[in-house]
Amino acid sequence: TTLFLGDLAVICDETKVYELFRRFGVVESVQLKKSDRDPQRAHLGYGFIKFASHDSAERALQEMNGYFFLGRAMRVGWALDFGKKTSQALRDEVADPKKGQTAQIHVMFVTRELNRRVSELDLGGVFSRYGNLVDIAIKKNAINH
Repeated sequence: TTLFLGDLAVICDETKVYELFRRFGVVESVQLKKSDRDPQRAHLGYGFIKFASHDSAERALQEMNGYFFLGRAMRVGWALDFGKKTSQALRDEVADPKKGQTAQIHVMFVTRELNRRVSELDLGGVFSRYGNLVDIAIKKNAINH
């Protein structure tokens, strides 16, 4: 029942997210991820919203992915808890033995320590060993000069 929210505007806060999403059903919590190193920064541009019911979360996902909110197209997807599962457990969870296919998982990797000489091809070479990559993008403002 928890959704990932990405590409959030700097002026966004938990109250604004709650107000936007409450029309889909009971919202249990909203959490925008904050920087440990920069407490002055409002948030890191992503967060999570938890609904009381799966149906509410599903409706929000369908209607809000790509929705322009405070001047930015917001990304919405199912949140996955990678921290408490082993990589084998994750592979077992997303494998679909009936179809012989693997589910697509969207992952956003955020770092502030990326050297300007690192390219999308470099990142693809590193991360391709974990599965097929659909898209890689480096935001220019995330690169250390």
